[in-house]
Amino acid sequence: MGNQDRDLDKREMRRKRRLRNQIAAYVTLAVFVVLLIGGSVFAVNYIKGSLAKQKPADDLNDTINSMMSQEDTISVPEPAETIPEQTPEEKLDAIVNAAIEVMPIEDKVAGLFLVTPESITGVGTAIKAGDGTKEALGKYAVGGFIYFAKNITSAEQITEMINNTVSYSRYPLFL
Repeated sequence: MGNQDRDLDKREMRRKRRLRNQIAAYVTLAVFVVLLIGGSVFAVNYIKGSLAKQKPADDLNDTINSMMSQEDTISVPEPAETIPEQTPEEKLDAIVNAAIEVMPIEDKVAGLFLVTPESITGVGTAIKAGDGTKEALGKYAVGGFIYFAKNITSAEQITEMINNTVSYSRYPLFL
């Protein structure tokens, strides 16, 4: 009878331990999901805020059009055949689409990622774009880099780092 009681106690303890481990796993998963959702919301709000601060292209076009309307007009006879002129947006779309069409699928996927220089080069704190950055950009054609205060020591340093990073990349980068 003593052995049966001990076996039952051991089973009960294993069952309780298993239950505690399951609860800990569920709590960990819930915390991870909450952090992931919170980070996504923060990133979206940050991007929206930075885009809202930028001056829209329409204001620039309006300024250019108003300046052109103030100048004296010169009448020039139209050529016999008129070739429809593309808008600046159509020209940009044609350039971007031409560049994307020749990219391998791996580079297209890698271009969707914005990374920190530390994550792609493996250094502790990146304050200079050197051979490590050049090798990493040769291997991964990321879409851009995110620099933080720890990456910036002076205006000249960040300017040099950005210029070097851009020169090492095969494709345009978001910085």
